[in-house]
Amino acid sequence: MKSFTCAAIQDGAVFRVTLEDGQQVFDLKDAIKEKWGCAYPPHELSLYLAKQDTSWIKATNPEVMMLWSGKVGAQVKALLENKAMHPRMKLGTFDLPSNDSNDIHVLVAVRKRLLTCAVVGVGTIIHIDMRDHKTVLDLQKAISESPNFAFRAACMDLYVAKKGSKWLTINDLKEVKSSGMATLTTLGGQLMKPRTALGTYNFPGEVAYYEEDGDVDDVHVLVVSVPPAREVASSVTISCVAIGVGTLFTLKVRDSVSVLGLKNAIHTRYQFPVYDLDLYLAQRSDGTWIKEDDPDGMVLKSGHLSGAIKPLMTPATMMDDATQVRALNLPDDDSNDIHVLVAVRKRLLTCAVVGVGTIIHIDMRDHKTVLDLQKAISESPNFAFRAACMDLYVAKKDNTWLTIHDADVKLVKTGKIPSGIKAITTAGGQLMAPHSPLHSFNFPGEVVYVAGGDIDAIHLLVTVPKSHQKASNVAISCVVVGSGVSVAIMKDERDTVLDLKKAITERMEFPFPAFQLTLYVTKTNDSDWLQWSDRDAIELTCGEIPRGIKQLMSDVAKMDSESILSAFHFVDDEVPIGDDIHVLVDLPAHTKAHYASFEVELENPVMGRSVTSISSPSTWCWVSRVLSPLRTLLRTLLLSKKDD
Repeated sequence: MKSFTCAAIQDGAVFRVTLEDGQQVFDLKDAIKEKWGCAYPPHELSLYLAKQDTSWIKATNPEVMMLWSGKVGAQVKALLENKAMHPRMKLGTFDLPSNDSNDIHVLVAVRKRLLTCAVVGVGTIIHIDMRDHKTVLDLQKAISESPNFAFRAACMDLYVAKKGSKWLTINDLKEVKSSGMATLTTLGGQLMKPRTALGTYNFPGEVAYYEEDGDVDDVHVLVVSVPPAREVASSVTISCVAIGVGTLFTLKVRDSVSVLGLKNAIHTRYQFPVYDLDLYLAQRSDGTWIKEDDPDGMVLKSGHLSGAIKPLMTPATMMDDATQVRALNLPDDDSNDIHVLVAVRKRLLTCAVVGVGTIIHIDMRDHKTVLDLQKAISESPNFAFRAACMDLYVAKKDNTWLTIHDADVKLVKTGKIPSGIKAITTAGGQLMAPHSPLHSFNFPGEVVYVAGGDIDAIHLLVTVPKSHQKASNVAISCVVVGSGVSVAIMKDERDTVLDLKKAITERMEFPFPAFQLTLYVTKTNDSDWLQWSDRDAIELTCGEIPRGIKQLMSDVAKMDSESILSAFHFVDDEVPIGDDIHVLVDLPAHTKAHYASFEVELENPVMGRSVTSISSPSTWCWVSRVLSPLRTLLRTLLLSKKDD
């Protein structure tokens, strides 16, 4: 057990916390929060050892007593310059004095960032304690609640206090003329957007632990008060056209409204989600505006995009939400100009339902999750399953996105499940976790504004319960180890390995239960199927068990009786088996001696003639005695042919 005596920098509270040696500094922070009763989350606490050289600071030290009054002495400041205790350090690594000593072991500091805000035109300087993960909107609210400020949060604009690449200081504010300050707080400055995280502005100065420690010489933010009286503005009529639809409409708004306000007005009329709207000025590079009756305007009204319009719709020309309408310098209301191009963003995701053959197009934005997509698919009129009954896989094969022109996809559209698709929708593919955002999968194709989009691409594969999939048979070539007997079995890929064992037992008329068979798949990981023309396979057909075959019969290749056949990617029944051997059949130990012989009618495995099965152990033994002299001769002939 370790007992830590702690002193809080903020209010001088002294308390003791006892924990196990195996616990970590992070656990100590949790215990301190509970013992101290502070409102700060544990991750905002920084802990420092109260030890200078070999001496611990005493609880009776005057500087510890000073903490009660909110002051920090030089000795404590020096300790706070040391490296903080790492959250993952084990508490047992700290060599503490005895519990009955008067030592302080840990100094508890609460991290702060003091932002210095200068109110332009008023002269007030405000210090705000605000962490980097907060937004500009949070900072505006905190400033408005300051006793030295008299405006609401909505009545202020905040600008980054930089001139060029240099941050301003208190002394700079005294020297900058009013004209220079106006430049920093208008188009020449950097307006801080309300929902932007403060950390993106990289404010100077380190995180402070107590009020005197902040770098109060730096100015971080310039505050421009915008009283309500200044918001009185004239109205303007804006002519808009909806891209891809051709609808032409006008909106009358105040010129003081922002682009975001304009989007809200469009939403009120047409119900488009505000976050799905992108607005662009219908102004060409030469300064002229597109008119309703000119060729480009006629194309827009027809719902299409001309080559001259597309360059106007780029990320660089997209209207910023914070821009005021008056700053757009729109032409007079009585002209027939088109002012704004309204684009409704879409991302059309193409989904192929495996085993059913349905292709579904879903309009789903990148900020949505896989769960949202599953729900949208389940609500499609062409889909009959609940969201919980499907799995989604990224439609990529060898890091290349599938398209509707791929041979595998054409088979999927018929309801079949080719081996390439099986590989993607099993352990070899990328299963999409329900709570993952869609943008994390980097789907191909840009966001589209016109119906259709990149319909060639397949974005994801949807798997549904096998009971609802179309039947797809597979052809499985099997060889009995120790006898060389081969047999081709046709099975539904939805069947299990146990079903395959039963089919083999029935076809070969084995007198023992099917579950006693052990099956091994000859293709594992990235290997190829065993070939009839391989030397090991030739020896196998002669009743031998060569070393290579023994190596194939490993735990990795053993087929679990409950596994579904589709997991092994066998050949579709419409595709010739050819030279492949898919499964090695190992007999129960107590029966191997009875079946260690040739078959009565030898088949050419490559030609795939049917097998004549041997019906009883006694028959196998008789054939073994009669044909035993021929076995060696046949093996020699086959191997010599292979060597040639």
